[in-house]
Amino acid sequence: RLMSRAWPAPLVVEVPAAPDTPAARGGFVRLRFPEHPLFDALVPAARDLGPVLVSDLGAATAEEAAARLGRAAGLVVNAGPRDAAARPTVVRATDAGYEVTEPGAVPKDEVDRLAA
Repeated sequence: RLMSRAWPAPLVVEVPAAPDTPAARGGFVRLRFPEHPLFDALVPAARDLGPVLVSDLGAATAEEAAARLGRAAGLVVNAGPRDAAARPTVVRATDAGYEVTEPGAVPKDEVDRLAA
């Protein structure tokens, strides 16, 4: 519910990942739908190809991200540096619920409202 109501937005949602998930960090994969013109064009164009997964790897370059993902990714894009003032809020979702693990541009009360 949170993702469908909030995205696109400066919001990252971490969900539990299988141990062999290439994009996983610490047992979680970070999902994101950025507010960026590149994604406004890329996501609709790629829908006919199958599911589109945008994963926030925290990699400094597209090359670093591609090396980390290996053959699991068909396309890796580095959309440039993030605006420090719009640092995304990170929400970790588990079977027990959710929590804001990294405060950012979306305040916790807004996360709570969107997840309700």
